Amino acid sequence: MLRKPRVDRGEALTVGDVMAWPAIAIDPAQSAEDALIRMRACGIGHLLVERGRVALGILCERDAESARPVRPVVDVMRVAAFVSPFDGATRVAEILRASHACAAVVCVGGRACGLVTRGDLIRAEVGGRWPRCGSCRSHHRVRVKRSAGVGFCEACLDSVEPFEFEELYVDLGVGDG
Repeated sequence: MLRKPRVDRGEALTVGDVMAWPAIAIDPAQSAEDALIRMRACGIGHLLVERGRVALGILCERDAESARPVRPVVDVMRVAAFVSPFDGATRVAEILRASHACAAVVCVGGRACGLVTRGDLIRAEVGGRWPRCGSCRSHHRVRVKRSAGVGFCEACLDSVEPFEFEELYVDLGVGDG
């Protein structure tokens, strides 16, 4: 059973206050399909990728869904930042935002004990406003177009971007005619 985050907005929050733990781990040799089955069974969106007791990275649900089902987790996982449960949650939010990472591995004494995700930080209202996808409202891997003032997640970007440019082209009166 996962421990749910403890949120107390009266004091500066630490990673330990907002993270859910323990992390559910998967071996890097297992398939993306096995990872998705485990995530859905546990009701989570991220897995800690471990070989033995050594943390290698993080696998998020979107990466596992976009991979071929038989592809090994090690080929799909992301390298993660490693943080302490005593680190400030705001500082970790800045790190995740700057690196476009979905989560960080939380370690005590050199051993992984959990994960802190963007969702954990958003629910705890840490790190200011996080960009949301203008199409699906997700906060996962949103890239903001400064000139347009709107952002889209990687999943929506391909389907949205051509439509926007085509619409803008016609709206400017430089279309077919």
